[in-house]
Formats: sequence, structure tokens, C-alpha cells
Amino acid sequence: MQEAMEGMMRRRVEEQSGQTVYSLGLTPVTPVLTLEQIQDRYPDEWVCTEVIKENEDAQPTAGRVIAHSPEKTEVIEAASKFRTQNPQSRGFLFFTGELIPKGMVIVCQTPAE
Repeated sequence: MQEAMEGMMRRRVEEQSGQTVYSLGLTPVTPVLTLEQIQDRYPDEWVCTEVIKENEDAQPTAGRVIAHSPEKTEVIEAASKFRTQNPQSRGFLFFTGELIPKGMVIVCQTPAE
């Protein structure tokens, strides 16, 4: 029985369509990576990590990838499942590409008083 439980905790689920990856159970299935390594591995994708290391300002610097996909909704769904199973963990969701496409200009205007 314990062997079956340990196997289940190490199991990995991959959805081929969006390449979403998340762990089931208590044992993480992905290595700890820096945010820079994650950006290099998953260019122009949404990524959710379980925060493992942070800097002195409590900003994430390294973690385990819970989910990654070009589709934000897929990552949020997988991250939500992980969070339900691991409520003590801290997650971090971010996009590895440019949020503002090259050539686009954002203009902000304060309302008139």
C-alpha cells in the first residue's frame, strides 16, 4: 500500500495539447530552477512555479515549475489544482516573454482634475 502511495506522489501529469505539467501529491516532480533558467526553457509562455527561494525583499528567485503553457488559462487551472493539494506552498505566476510587443507604445494619461 505504501509503495502505491509513494508512486502516486511521484506521478507526473502532462497534457499534450498545452504541454501543461503539474505534480500530484506531496513530492515535487520537477527540479528547482532559477527564474532565468525557467525563462530560457519556456520562452513566451505562462509559467507557475512553487516558490523555493526568494531574495531579501521576498521576491521569488527560484522554484519548481508546476505548469507552463502559451495559454494562461491552462496554467491557472493546473496551478489551482496544485494549490488545492498543497495549500502550504507559495506560487508565482509570470509570463516569460515580453508583455508589451515590440513596436507597441503604451500611453498613460492621468485624469484631469
